[in-house]
Amino acid sequence: MKKILALSASLLFSSAYAVETKVETNNMMQPPKPLQNKIYDAMVGTWQGENDMMGIKMHETIKIHWALNHQYLIMELKASSNQPEISYEGMGVFGVTSTGQGKAWWFDSWGADSAAVGTGTFGDNKFVLADGNERFKETRTFEMKGKQMVMHAKGTMTMPDGKTMDFDETVTYKKVS
Repeated sequence: MKKILALSASLLFSSAYAVETKVETNNMMQPPKPLQNKIYDAMVGTWQGENDMMGIKMHETIKIHWALNHQYLIMELKASSNQPEISYEGMGVFGVTSTGQGKAWWFDSWGADSAAVGTGTFGDNKFVLADGNERFKETRTFEMKGKQMVMHAKGTMTMPDGKTMDFDETVTYKKVS
């Protein structure tokens, strides 16, 4: 009888442990809930604007959407000029860390040496990002104003000849869809 009682207690304990372990494992294996961020939400859509890139007027279209369980904002930028040989493409991936800090990665048609990473903070209708790589450092601000997104970038870029060039640009994009 003692053996049956000991065996029953052992089975009960191991079953309870297995259930608890399974619940903990299931909780650890679940992705986070979809991200809630009012600034990123306001950025979703298609935007158009004009920029002056190193003295050349560029027509820009930005498409922004959520991806991967609403964890990342994907930004695809295409810029063209009146000169067919002058164009630019870039793609940004934006997220939010568990501490609420913005995080961003930027890739463009200039290749891996131009890839940048940065971190940022959120304020009233504004995302302020400090990003860069070996070639440039900048502070980029995205400010949402209804159907307008104002992007301001200020920083320093190192040219191929080793000289540095400061830049300070503001582009106002209008939401088209």
